[in-house]
Amino acid sequence: MIIGFTQRIRTVSEGQVPGVDLFQLEINVSSVRTAEREHPMVFRLQEASTTATVETLIASSPFYDATFGLRANPDDPIQEARDLAPGSRTIQPLLLTAIRNDLIPEDLECYTIRIFPVDVAGRRELFGCYEDDDMADKYFCEHTICIIDDDEPFEVAFVRTMHTVDESAGPVLVCVNLTRPEFDILDETVNVFVTDFPPSMYIPVGDVPRATPDIPDFLSRYPMAERSDFQQQTSAVNSIDDVLISQLMRIVCYNQTIYDDLRLEANEYAGLMLEVRDNPQTTVLTLEKELFNETSILIVDNDRAVVGLEMTFFSVSEGVGYVELCAYVSFPEITCPIEFPFEVGLSTADGTAVETMDYGAIDVILMFDTCETRKCVNVTITDDLVDEPLEFFTYTLTRTPSLDPRIELNPTNGRVEIIDNDVNINVGYDPISYVASEGQGSVELTIVIFDPPVGGAPRPFTLVINTQDGTASALDNDYNAVSGEIVQFNVGDTFQTHRIIINHDMMCENDPNEFFFSNIALDSGVQPIFVIQPQATVTINDDAEPECRLPIEVGYEFSVYTTTEGIGVETLCAVVMNFPGGSPRPFTINATTEDGSAVSGDDYVGVVDVPLMFQVGDDRVCHDVVIIDDDDCETPFEDFFSNLEYGSGDMPIIITRDRTRVIINDTAEPECEPITVGYNPATYMTTETSGSVTLTVRVFSHPGGAPRPFTLVVNTQDGTATVADDDYVPVDGEIIQFNAGDVTQTHTITINDDDECEKDPNENFFSNIALDSGIPDITVTVPQATVTIDDTAEPECAPITVGYDPATYMTTESDGSVTLTVRVFSHPGGAPRPFTLVVNTQDGTATVADDDYVPVDGEIIQFNAGDVTQTHTITINDDDECENDPNENFFSNIALDSGIPDITVTVPRATVTIDDTSEPECGQTSVFVNDTLTGDPLLTVSDLDQPHRGAW
Repeated sequence: MIIGFTQRIRTVSEGQVPGVDLFQLEINVSSVRTAEREHPMVFRLQEASTTATVETLIASSPFYDATFGLRANPDDPIQEARDLAPGSRTIQPLLLTAIRNDLIPEDLECYTIRIFPVDVAGRRELFGCYEDDDMADKYFCEHTICIIDDDEPFEVAFVRTMHTVDESAGPVLVCVNLTRPEFDILDETVNVFVTDFPPSMYIPVGDVPRATPDIPDFLSRYPMAERSDFQQQTSAVNSIDDVLISQLMRIVCYNQTIYDDLRLEANEYAGLMLEVRDNPQTTVLTLEKELFNETSILIVDNDRAVVGLEMTFFSVSEGVGYVELCAYVSFPEITCPIEFPFEVGLSTADGTAVETMDYGAIDVILMFDTCETRKCVNVTITDDLVDEPLEFFTYTLTRTPSLDPRIELNPTNGRVEIIDNDVNINVGYDPISYVASEGQGSVELTIVIFDPPVGGAPRPFTLVINTQDGTASALDNDYNAVSGEIVQFNVGDTFQTHRIIINHDMMCENDPNEFFFSNIALDSGVQPIFVIQPQATVTINDDAEPECRLPIEVGYEFSVYTTTEGIGVETLCAVVMNFPGGSPRPFTINATTEDGSAVSGDDYVGVVDVPLMFQVGDDRVCHDVVIIDDDDCETPFEDFFSNLEYGSGDMPIIITRDRTRVIINDTAEPECEPITVGYNPATYMTTETSGSVTLTVRVFSHPGGAPRPFTLVVNTQDGTATVADDDYVPVDGEIIQFNAGDVTQTHTITINDDDECEKDPNENFFSNIALDSGIPDITVTVPQATVTIDDTAEPECAPITVGYDPATYMTTESDGSVTLTVRVFSHPGGAPRPFTLVVNTQDGTATVADDDYVPVDGEIIQFNAGDVTQTHTITINDDDECENDPNENFFSNIALDSGIPDITVTVPRATVTIDDTSEPECGQTSVFVNDTLTGDPLLTVSDLDQPHRGAW
């Protein structure tokens, strides 16, 4: 019997709908033997082989890629028994009941199913099928079902294609995103690694594979970062598992380390790329521009460097041959501080030394290679035979146009001094020891040139002097310290001297022979110069000084002390009066108190023989006396005394103020309350004619009057009114006495009437009061009163009116001039005070341009006190022409020039008319008109009144 599958191989898509007839099983019964036709034939189908191993891709997944309905579970064979009628042909459908569309990219998966006879006891099934494709017609022993994957590959990408980071910023966060599949159904693990760009990526960007507009072209502008700049990433960044996939944003990140190396270098970049390992189904998409498997990190260098002169000063002999000038990288101090070549300029310039004669000038470019830290150049020093002074030239480090701005040049300027090598000079103190006393004021020290050349010093030089304390101290005022004083030796000198001040400190020193030192050193000069005795010792002898034998005058600092009960203690001080620097020697005096109106035990705690011990230098020593606050109502000004007596010490000691009085102000009594006093009122108005002004001083704090007596002192002070202008009589030190119970006191100030109108009609001055005597607390709260002198009512200040009188004038050309009168209208007896007016003329029909009159511009009219009128004259020109208008006019104007107000010009203008009718050129004219044919007269005109006179 021949049976078999109708197809050898069949394919089905992963997305095909399950439950469809995918293939059929055909059985051909034509060859079944007759003896066996009465029995049904039984066969089975069994899974023979498979290449679908999805279990290895998604662990613990319970699903296969396909499920056949012929088996109960995936482990059972596909088995089916059929009874076949002899001589019949049966087509048995076989259903593929489930195909899973998992969206996971995977290879072609196939299942092979084979027909086997069923081994039934007591019967034998005989059937056959074709194994060879060439022999088979349409019945095959095996049937292969292949599932074609229709999913797209996975896509992973960097979230950013470029990162820019400062070298010191630390790690930069690099993130990778799983962009496909979009659904959370991934059953397998996607392993993604981040690695450095391969070496092939370090090429100009134009040749970089898969370059896109979103990746900048800085690969061609910046060098590749090295391992010292960028930490290599060799392990997996992270694995993208099904937990991450179940989230909306399936992103994993890591910190990429960036090193801050202190090197000055160009900005660098590091390249990263994605790599997928151990999962061939996971791919990195690089063909679509919106997804990237490469990213770049631009590392911005944040370092700086300092390049400067290695030495800025040389002092060399002219026989040295050359001096080496070097520039070096002083910062940072690392093996390779600057990671690229650079250039700086170095040049010399003349000082007193001249190029070619004294040295060989240079102007060079120093070229530093990468990591190089020092460059030098030699400058030749000329060894001439000329005896000359110290000479120098300078050298300067300069920027070149190509120098990186991050490289700072410092220091940039240097100096080379060339010392002449001809004659040696040996100099020093001689003698080296000096003795002085305090009383002599100063000591002179001598500096000599030892074995001087003939003619003295061969070249000029200077020495610098500094003093140094020994047992004598400048801080103790034993002498005046010297710091940096210059001693000048000129050509020909063999010695010089200098002085140091010795102070007479009026103290008897503990050591009568204190000393200090004076040191010299070379300041400037052409070498060789040697200071061979650089130090002198000065001893100050104090044995014979007055402070060791003069008497000491000592006594209480004040003859009266004022205190209060509530103060607790009063400090009384004894002072040395004749030695400003304090006691020259130690001594002791004793203090003992003595009752006055205050009683020891009730008002204060008395003391007996309290020692006041003065040490050398002490200018005061004090002792305390306890003041008792008894809260009793008593006389507020009780007193007691303290007396000084000699105790011990080298005589003579004179106690010049051996007694002081201590006044106790009883603060608990009403009569001891604070007093406030001042002017009330604080402003006063008076006139010159009043003769005086009276000012009032009031006690503000006590309406019932002052609780205790006190005095105030009065002094006046100029304001706009002054004593110099005789406006008032000054007060200087006048005393105002307030007795107990007084509420007010007054004082009077004399006002002078000077018969002058003041510029300021309301001048003022001030009166000031201050406390003169009285027990505190007394406060002057209104210490100043203002007195205003009103001068406006004085006759000399009355308003003045002035003007032309008359205001019109008639003149002729032949008069030559016209005189105008200005009058004081307000004061028939004359002006009360001086003032001036200014005159200016103004054209009318008569004009200056026609030479009718001589103009006046700024002429001053002076009115003195008592003047009633003043005049001024204007010149009239005779022009020998008969004017068109026989009565031309012009104007004269006056205005106030100076004077104390109130002055008003009431008639400021005068009109001057020039009458031209009486002039000869304007006389009678007769005109005769005759007939030109007959000669008979036709018309006679005399004295024609025409606009223009003259002949017709």
